[in-house]
Amino acid sequence: MLLDNGLIKGGDLNNAIVYVDKELSPETMDKLRVAFGKDNISVKPNGILDNLNLHHPNEAARHKLLDVIGDLALVGTRIRGKVIANKPGHFVNTQFAKKLSKLSN
Repeated sequence: MLLDNGLIKGGDLNNAIVYVDKELSPETMDKLRVAFGKDNISVKPNGILDNLNLHHPNEAARHKLLDVIGDLALVGTRIRGKVIANKPGHFVNTQFAKKLSKLSN
């Protein structure tokens, strides 16, 4: 869907971890192969596209944590409290940061 809407422009399999959460059709796999300029691609048993090896088993969670910290740092003030994030993403993180920013003014 992202590829069909022109949203994967700078990403490739060398700078992104692509998790596959459903079976992909041969047509979709072929689109991805062409888009990423690979001779062939596959989905590993752990659901990661192609042959990327993770450094840590919880690497995706670590990345999400850094995203939350970075996005909330944009508020520009120290947060005194606990942040619990359920399925965080940049959009949700920045919406929360905007609300925090209004409270701190």
